[in-house]
Amino acid sequence: MKSILLVDDDMEMSNTISAYLTWNGFNVDCVSNFSDVFKFLDNKKCDLLIIDALINPGWKVFCAKIRKSEKKVTSKMPVLLIASEVLDTDQLTTLSRLEINFLLKFRKIQDWVNIINNITGSQNSCNEK
Repeated sequence: MKSILLVDDDMEMSNTISAYLTWNGFNVDCVSNFSDVFKFLDNKKCDLLIIDALINPGWKVFCAKIRKSEKKVTSKMPVLLIASEVLDTDQLTTLSRLEINFLLKFRKIQDWVNIINNITGSQNSCNEK
């Protein structure tokens, strides 16, 4: 079972995303801010980091910090940035440069599962009816 760390300060949205992903075979832990990410990763491994772009306007800096981390676990960790609207060209260029994946938040759960499977190399199936 692939392990996901979700970073989102909206607890209702975080709980909803976590429930859907858990139901589809992923193990999901949640933190509500960037400062808790490294603390979490000091104690636990995860296969994918999902970050809500609206959590903080500093997501670009945080993503760059992850990539420049001296810790192999974070510098090579797959990251998926989620947002409720399409990002502008500058933001998408930054994501590409940092090798960060992007997904619009309000997509079908099947899209989420397919993209996460593609990123992590897992074979979880969607339980959506």
